[in-house]
Amino acid sequence: IATNVNVNDGISNFEKGLTATTTTIKDGTGNFNTVSGSTQSDIVFTGNGTANLHGNLTGDITGTGIVNTKGSVQTITGNIGNTGNFNIDSGTTTVDGSIGTTTITNINNNSILKMTNNSNIGSIVNGFGNLTLEGNSTIAGEVGAIQSLNTINAGANGSEVIFDKNVFAKDLNVIGNGTVKLDGNLKGDNLTFKANGNAELANGKEIISNVKTDTKGNGTLTLNGNNTISGTVGSSGLELGTISLIGNTPTETTTFKENVYVTNVSKTGDETVRFENNLTATNVDIRKGIVNLNNGLSGNVNSTGNLGTLRLDGNNNQTVTGDVKVGNIDSGIAGTTSTFNKTVNSQNITNTGTGTTNFKDNVIATNVNVNDGISNFEKGL
Repeated sequence: IATNVNVNDGISNFEKGLTATTTTIKDGTGNFNTVSGSTQSDIVFTGNGTANLHGNLTGDITGTGIVNTKGSVQTITGNIGNTGNFNIDSGTTTVDGSIGTTTITNINNNSILKMTNNSNIGSIVNGFGNLTLEGNSTIAGEVGAIQSLNTINAGANGSEVIFDKNVFAKDLNVIGNGTVKLDGNLKGDNLTFKANGNAELANGKEIISNVKTDTKGNGTLTLNGNNTISGTVGSSGLELGTISLIGNTPTETTTFKENVYVTNVSKTGDETVRFENNLTATNVDIRKGIVNLNNGLSGNVNSTGNLGTLRLDGNNNQTVTGDVKVGNIDSGIAGTTSTFNKTVNSQNITNTGTGTTNFKDNVIATNVNVNDGISNFEKGL
């Protein structure tokens, strides 16, 4: 037990437990708990030295040196200030505290960094390892821009995790019923809902990744407008729970590039949403704005208040398989055939081009505008 321990320019090995008020490292190296035990001490860098942690540490770390964790399982209870590099080199390291803004956090060698509830990361994060956020956290720096992470686990029950900048990770898992907010772009292989959580994408950002769920009907993807989703959403038999479209700027467009399988689409904002490939949904609720279909809909449209516009757009022949209740329907693009298999209830039905629209079941409408195209009402109007 000591009040102050000084590591100057050489190498100091603390093989077992160390208890001190402060351990000061200048340009040398301190190896802590190489045999056993733990360290209870603040570590202060006054130069560009190195601290190698092989066991648990209780204390804050400050200064511009380098911190390497070397143990198989260890915990740092304290804050890691604006150090040089914070390197997770092996095993699992849990930080019960926050990491400073100018630190570079590297999760190397498929190791694991766990952040406890209300522990934040102010720095950029890189490496081929894994990041688990056990509760509320804010990650202020870009994640995986230099070396994409393997896995990120976030969104534990009742928690909110905010990524302020772009995230690059092979897999981002929403592990509970919490919320993961993406204020930058997400690029990876899969965004997966392990439970019934929520992933929210900020206005103008992209998800360059598939969106999956482990259980049919679980997971909510909330989009704030002017977004692009480049990967497949859900799959047949493992449909996502809800896509919530809340973008409220009429001049903006959110685009889904690939197939979408979802239980519910809820559109409450004024922007336009475009599905460029197949859309399979139990129900599409268009309360405001426009939904553009480019390859048809397997499912129903049941818009609250009979509002919004359903537009069959693009150069493909399209079919809507279910019942449709919506404020406006636009179809019949030149050179295409649009088909509605079941009952249609709409205030305004418009054949917008020279194409053909087939209504195979009952149609209830206030206004029907055929214009230069062809509209076939097989059961009358």
